[in-house]
Amino acid sequence: MRFEKCLLIILCFLQFSCNDRSKSNLNNSIEFDSILENDTLLLTKTPENLKSWITFYSKTDKQFTLSNFKASGVILHMPELKKTDSSLKINLSLQPLFEYAPNRLKYIDLWSYGQDSIPEKAWKSRSELAKYIGLGEADQQVVLALEDGQRYELMFNGPANFSEIADWINNDQLLISLVTKEREVFTFEIFIFDISKNLFTNYRLNHTYPDTVEKQSYIEFWLNETDKLIK
Repeated sequence: MRFEKCLLIILCFLQFSCNDRSKSNLNNSIEFDSILENDTLLLTKTPENLKSWITFYSKTDKQFTLSNFKASGVILHMPELKKTDSSLKINLSLQPLFEYAPNRLKYIDLWSYGQDSIPEKAWKSRSELAKYIGLGEADQQVVLALEDGQRYELMFNGPANFSEIADWINNDQLLISLVTKEREVFTFEIFIFDISKNLFTNYRLNHTYPDTVEKQSYIEFWLNETDKLIK
């Protein structure tokens, strides 16, 4: 009788734990229908790349916090994504830098465009590679690869814009940062995409970033710190 009672307690505990985890997974998402202008970007679990990005810039700007990114309130439908043949030009050495969805069936590639011929000398150290990538192609293609094996252009950034991080909120929602520099003034945004509903929106830092002196870029910092580079 005592054994049966203990077993019942254990089963109840396991059921509660599973339900709790399920609720946590469901809550780790953005409800596009409820976003209003100037809403704060709230996430149950902050993706690791976003957390690193926020931490890096908050060293210079103490107000550079997730709570200070405010919603534009504009929800847009994604246009039909155009296929890109960039899979033919992928530098396979950069694949560890791709951001894979939790189910590993999709990924985001910020790095391959214009980097199909990285010289061997650039791989001597992470710092050299970071500088090479940072000083490479002026434009940037943000690629989304889906379960069908095809690669699609999600964003294309000109010389004044750059996406420094990409990450997944869940298997259907992802985020892309966008830094815009105009006349020595930096604008920071976080774009949220829902690829199951074909929607996207953006959150913008609600004040001007104070640092107009370029020091180490986040890209250099991240490439020097990440353990994803295996070569």
